[in-house]
Amino acid sequence: MTGELYEKQADGSLKPVTGPTYVNVLLDESGSMQSMKDEVLSGLAAYFNRLREDGQEYHVTLAKFDSTHYDEVCHEVPLAEVPQLTAETYRPGAMTPLYDSIARIVNDRKTGRAITVILTDGLENTSREWTLDRVNALIKEREGQGQTFVYLGVAPEAWANAKIFAGTFSFNNVVGSSGARAVMDSYMTAASATSTYSSTGAQSGILSDEDLARVREASDRPTPQ
Repeated sequence: MTGELYEKQADGSLKPVTGPTYVNVLLDESGSMQSMKDEVLSGLAAYFNRLREDGQEYHVTLAKFDSTHYDEVCHEVPLAEVPQLTAETYRPGAMTPLYDSIARIVNDRKTGRAITVILTDGLENTSREWTLDRVNALIKEREGQGQTFVYLGVAPEAWANAKIFAGTFSFNNVVGSSGARAVMDSYMTAASATSTYSSTGAQSGILSDEDLARVREASDRPTPQ
């Protein structure tokens, strides 16, 4: 799906969506993420740096979660004001209420041009309010409104385990490598999808091998400090 996004007005007319692209980043902080902690932090920093390079207007919500908390690091702030997470502010522990956390960040931005980026190992185990079916329905509803989603996993099987593949246009990023390279590939792919969506309204799709090669080439460039 490509083109302008529209919002329905009270009188039934359609009005083009203007203003910034809202980027919602949901970061799993459960204990199973500990083994990739350094790669997650460096990849997230690289993702935001790539967005700064494309010159578009983004407002960012960054949230991290485990079974003890849902913490908004920032809420719809301009990209330049997004704080960088560190080993002191990203401390994996506890369990994974994945469905509850996805619903919370998605429901926080109901209108406008919005892309939700979700990084997890996919191992849901403690959600209390939201089920898989309800989260899938929510995602499909938002995609029908022109919003889009980028799913990142710390391992290729992560989203197969999570089974969140509801939307026709949902982005399923499965990188054919492991370890630090896979995490960086994932973030650079997310940056490419975010930039494309912001500039064209195109919802995410599966990257070809040629696209992935370009992403890897970009990820080898040094990022601004």
